Amino acid sequence: MTRQRWTLIALLLILLLAAGLRLYRLDAQSLWYDEGASVGYALRTPDDIVRNTAADIHPPGYYLLLSGWVGFLGTSELALRGLSVVFGLLLVAQVYSLGRTLFHPTVGLLAGALIAIDPFHVYYSQEARMYTLLASLGAASMWLFIQWLAALNQPAARRRRAWLLLAGLVLVNAGALYTHYIYPLFIGVETLLFLAWWLWDAPTSARRRVAVLGMWVGAQVVTLLVYLPWLPTAIGSLAGTSGSERPFLPGEGLLDMASVLAYGTTLPVEAAAIGLVPLGILVLVGLLPPVGEDTHAHPSHGWRVGLLLAWALTPVSAMFLFRLYQAGYVNFLLPQGLAPNAGVGAFAREALRFLLPADFALALLLARGIWMGLRITRPDVPGVAQSRWMPLVMVVLAAFGLAPSLEALDNLYFDPAYARDDYRGLARHLQENIGPDDAIILDGPGQYEIFTYYYPPGPDEAIYPLPVGDTEAQLEDILARPGRVYAVFYGESARDPQRIVEGTLDARAFEAETRWYGDVRLVTYGVSFNLADAPTVPLDAQFGESVRLLGYSLDADHARPGGHLNVALFWETDAPLDESYSVFVHLVGAEDAPPLAQHDGVPGGGTNSTNTWPPGQTVGDHHGVLIPAEVPPGEYALYVGMYAPESGERLPVTLDGAAVGDRLSLSTISLR
Repeated sequence: MTRQRWTLIALLLILLLAAGLRLYRLDAQSLWYDEGASVGYALRTPDDIVRNTAADIHPPGYYLLLSGWVGFLGTSELALRGLSVVFGLLLVAQVYSLGRTLFHPTVGLLAGALIAIDPFHVYYSQEARMYTLLASLGAASMWLFIQWLAALNQPAARRRRAWLLLAGLVLVNAGALYTHYIYPLFIGVETLLFLAWWLWDAPTSARRRVAVLGMWVGAQVVTLLVYLPWLPTAIGSLAGTSGSERPFLPGEGLLDMASVLAYGTTLPVEAAAIGLVPLGILVLVGLLPPVGEDTHAHPSHGWRVGLLLAWALTPVSAMFLFRLYQAGYVNFLLPQGLAPNAGVGAFAREALRFLLPADFALALLLARGIWMGLRITRPDVPGVAQSRWMPLVMVVLAAFGLAPSLEALDNLYFDPAYARDDYRGLARHLQENIGPDDAIILDGPGQYEIFTYYYPPGPDEAIYPLPVGDTEAQLEDILARPGRVYAVFYGESARDPQRIVEGTLDARAFEAETRWYGDVRLVTYGVSFNLADAPTVPLDAQFGESVRLLGYSLDADHARPGGHLNVALFWETDAPLDESYSVFVHLVGAEDAPPLAQHDGVPGGGTNSTNTWPPGQTVGDHHGVLIPAEVPPGEYALYVGMYAPESGERLPVTLDGAAVGDRLSLSTISLR
């Protein structure tokens, strides 16, 4: 078989591998918040998409394309993410073509294979967002740019192709501008590289040089004219954003960026470190001057590797200059006073997705490094000292460098800590538990689209996206309902920085349960109309050395299986507390049996930590206890206690001066 046929077969096998990795478990995880925004836009008309994205942080290009896509294929999870799969596969083929054009067909195959198995690209090829589209447009732009420069050096009779390539470059760059606001940086890189080529490698004829410069300037003017209708909107959107206010440590940031570029967001930096060194060595080898390489049809070697380096470093530099790294992500996700769940550390690295369009440039350098290491040992390459062990060194470096990708892919597919936010599971829980009188509050920006994708509202569904309008009046209406309140919190600190929604619920309702679905928090509240604002049952119970329980109120001394019980506790401390204690309320059958129903947490729904209590002042503390439906009817004891969360050690309790153990019996509850 000819070399071309072997190359074609190898490319097809690489594309099949890429397709398998991108289609595998494509719908295993729920759509998350950002994908919900894509769904919301895709279901609008083109006019609505353009009008609504004017206030969004992304231009309308991807959403318009996705709208046409789902018009044919529907809005299933597979269909929505399928568009990213297509562009992910296209990128693999494009990277092969770039490697072939810049260096050698083998470099193209190696680079395509690297992109095919790259967890960074697999992850975003399985997400209904614009990032694989942006990477594909970037690769197309680079290819057209290189081909245009090559066409300019062809005989005059064949230069007509240069105009076609430049027209394609204008269309691709305009499309990328309508896809993401970071892309002007890449157009700037192309312009600088064009000027470098024009100064050193352009045709020697002065007239021809002026004509080439005019072609480039004209192309940029046309690109700007195509983008001009959206330019004021883009300027307004960018002017309204700000970088992270947190200190940015360059060493830590660069290491995290290198880890994400190599292995994506599903591998801790510590696990990635072992592979970054050999990958870095191979990239450096990829920068070496050519050995036995035919370069007469290409720009200089320095220009070619400079193109790839500049392309790769552009978004990295933007992370530093514009403080994009961690830009509001951690603060955005974690309301003050709440501890992060397991997935937050991984999700904070989502800010690094802006690096995706640069990753293929590094893959090309890495592929050339592997190829160079193997090529310089060949006997047909003159003037190079031969080494029998060099191929083994290259293989070992590549193996150690790529090995962490296996763990990253495994984490992507199977590790819950790296899973996307589970709105699907949240909706399922509500569908199984919600009652006809219950209400749902969506606290945070733009949750309605993703929530209703999995939880289509019925005609009588009480779903309240808050805060909006007169939030306090709406909360009054919600709390006047007889049922429970389910509050879905995500990004609420950005939309509701004064915590009007959660603060009102903590003060007026009874938190019964908190569930995490990734970084989305579902809190179940009970509502009571019978509880007094002061203890109906006074007590003199001492917890530890300084905390006193002054009394409690119950909304009833009975409940039903599957129902809930609301308890108001009234505390006081006679000295400042150094520890943030948690309070538990347990419903217990036999004396030594585990609780059948319970509520544990920091007082005030996590917002009124004991180490902030002022001495001598009464502190109200609401707890709701959800009672599982399988608990049999009967008589049960209601206990209260306090403990240190880190150690789990409970405070000793004395009642009227007599020690009663590490918990206090409040009342007997009848389930019927």
